[in-house]
Amino acid sequence: TEVAAESIKARWATLSFKERLDFAQAFSAVRRITTEDVRVLDFLMDEQDFPVWMAIATRLADHPDRDRALAFLLERLRQEEGPKGNFFQALSLMKDEKALPLLRTLYDRYRNRLSASPTAGAPRDYDHIDYLACCEALWKISGLKEYKQAIEEASESEDEDVRTTAHLLLRGL
Repeated sequence: TEVAAESIKARWATLSFKERLDFAQAFSAVRRITTEDVRVLDFLMDEQDFPVWMAIATRLADHPDRDRALAFLLERLRQEEGPKGNFFQALSLMKDEKALPLLRTLYDRYRNRLSASPTAGAPRDYDHIDYLACCEALWKISGLKEYKQAIEEASESEDEDVRTTAHLLLRGL
């Protein structure tokens, strides 16, 4: 069932946080994106709602305005708040080489933070998973095996979440 963008725009302010997130997650699962879906995506991209952005991130790989979608995803990665795995995953799907400079910068930042470099700050709970998602994006876009090797190394981690994520990514590679 197609959702009219004007209907969503009119109701959005009245929806609870959970309803907004539920809508964004369900919307992200649509199989084929229509012109009306693009209007909904554009509206959701313009909202200042990080969890909604995370929910729609992978759907942006299908956005017809690839430059807008890419710019949006790169800007989300530049922000320091919250986990970023879905944004990395969307870039993996887009395979746009214009994302490589920022991805390499973030890769280095994660490696420094995760190696307990005193100047990099303490790792956050989601840094390991974001690091692996960043590695996957770099590997899929650049084809360089060093990023796949980083995921392979993580598949031997003592941390079960890191190990499981690495195994899942390797199955998809």
